[in-house]
Amino acid sequence: MVLTPAKPEAGKKLSFVYTGKLAKSDTEIGVDAFPENSRVIKIPVEAKYTDDKLTGSFILPDSIAAFAILVKSAGKYDNNNEQGFLYPVHKDGKPVKGAYARLGFMQTYGSGMGIKRDFTAIEKSYETEISLYPASRMRYYAELLNTRKNIKGKEESAEKQLIKLFNDSLQKGVTENNLDYIAFVASSGNKEKYDSLINVVLKKYPKGFIYQNKKINELYSINDPEKFLTAYNSLRKDFPNGFPSNVSNSLRRPLLNAYINKLDTDNFDKTIENITDNDLLVYAYNQIAFTMASADKNLPKALEYSRKSLAALNALKLTQRPPYHTADSWQDYLTYNEGNLTDTYADILYRMGNKTEALEKQYTAIRLTKASNPDINEKMVLYLLEAGKNKEALSEAENYMLKRKSNTKIDSLYKAAYTKLNGNEGWVAARNKLNSQIKEAYKKELKEKMLNEPAPDFTLNDLDGKTIQLAALKGKIVILDFWATWCGPCRASFPGMQKALNNLKANNDVQFYFVNTREAGSAEKKKETVSKFLQDNNYTFHVLMDNDNAVHDKFKINGIPAKIIIGKDGNIKFNLVGYDGNEQGLVDEMETISELLQ
Repeated sequence: MVLTPAKPEAGKKLSFVYTGKLAKSDTEIGVDAFPENSRVIKIPVEAKYTDDKLTGSFILPDSIAAFAILVKSAGKYDNNNEQGFLYPVHKDGKPVKGAYARLGFMQTYGSGMGIKRDFTAIEKSYETEISLYPASRMRYYAELLNTRKNIKGKEESAEKQLIKLFNDSLQKGVTENNLDYIAFVASSGNKEKYDSLINVVLKKYPKGFIYQNKKINELYSINDPEKFLTAYNSLRKDFPNGFPSNVSNSLRRPLLNAYINKLDTDNFDKTIENITDNDLLVYAYNQIAFTMASADKNLPKALEYSRKSLAALNALKLTQRPPYHTADSWQDYLTYNEGNLTDTYADILYRMGNKTEALEKQYTAIRLTKASNPDINEKMVLYLLEAGKNKEALSEAENYMLKRKSNTKIDSLYKAAYTKLNGNEGWVAARNKLNSQIKEAYKKELKEKMLNEPAPDFTLNDLDGKTIQLAALKGKIVILDFWATWCGPCRASFPGMQKALNNLKANNDVQFYFVNTREAGSAEKKKETVSKFLQDNNYTFHVLMDNDNAVHDKFKINGIPAKIIIGKDGNIKFNLVGYDGNEQGLVDEMETISELLQ
């Protein structure tokens, strides 16, 4: 990668020439640009492929301190020998304030782009930042010490210096934000140690930022609407002159949710009337409309709310695209949302007896969501059956099932459509044929996505202290599920993973290991947390403890849950990130992949 000029500046044109291993016509070039004080800004880049090279240009916004150029083809990044294409921004030939701090951030958290977490290189970035801008020492010194905690020979000294930094910062009146971060770093994930440091801060700032955040987090954890409102009204007494704006903004969504769950439309209306955030308006109006419809309560009022959600979405379309979205991802977000809102609107019409218009709206919902949501697809089949369009209902149901965008209710509706057209004759044969087609189509889809990359070896201990080495499992199909107890999508996926584990238990060629990573606390605390979680949920998972996140980094995990599936030859065949909420789909995925790799 060659940049012109070599010292890029914000607000000026920057050209690049890429001649690396992914220099081909289908390669995508993107830029993740980082201001010193806010979230990443994604900059779209049009690259031209000629003569075995990719060329293009872009302009960095004025606020940018550092940036990464992302080179991606077929889901793979060119990681530039695990260093990434990372660059500081300059002004008048000198790196701007925050440039090297942001480089350190990208070097720390860039594993998803294949960047190796080299703590010596990260240390150098933060040292350079502080050397260039000594006034930023108070802000970035904690980051530097946190990095040194991971460098052999510097751990003990860094721990002591962090405690000293905390005490010095407390005496100097450093902001609570910084004190909170220093306490977090100094405690090394030990909750008791963190709490003891934070209690010192709370004595100095009894109603400050940390107190507010603590109370807000407590409120967020309350699911019962009555208990939430009791706690909310109690918190209001701490702020007789009204909540600070940051507290008020943070509590608007859970407060609205409490009224939605109670179907308290009067207080919902009073709360929402002063809200101007269109994103929140879209969510809240649709959520109360959906909840009222599901309960068959005051459907005309629900329809009114549904119309308001669509109006808020139209207003949102006119606002400036958030910088963390690309133009394409923002359009996708708006389009899918419109489909989801239209589905709610159609559902209310259907419940009110206006089935003809409901069907028309559902066609729109299907088009906008690209038939990707099984619940929305289910209603499409139902409305078609209700309209007597049995042949179309059968065709749509088959299509959703073949694309694995169905659920058990669609299965039942498929049978209903079939029997209306054909009676019971031939049903079993037709269903078996469709099942075979579904399986073959899914195998074909998976084969197209299959990888063949060497898996890095590792050795980890399980909860009983037994050592498991990946190399010793060659000849087996190994399913590694990276997770943490705090990870909501991980927890949501586990009923499906337990079913998959149970269904494949008799297959000795398949081995499941649930790799606990990025868990908070000491090694002993992590073991205690994980053991309790398994016991409370009756999961029979074989858990491996990645206490230092080293295996997480070896596999360049970009987010959890992440399932790395390794074939009998020891190579990675699949890298699956996230969970879409489809439990049976997850079970089918694990079973089909296991069958494919036999």
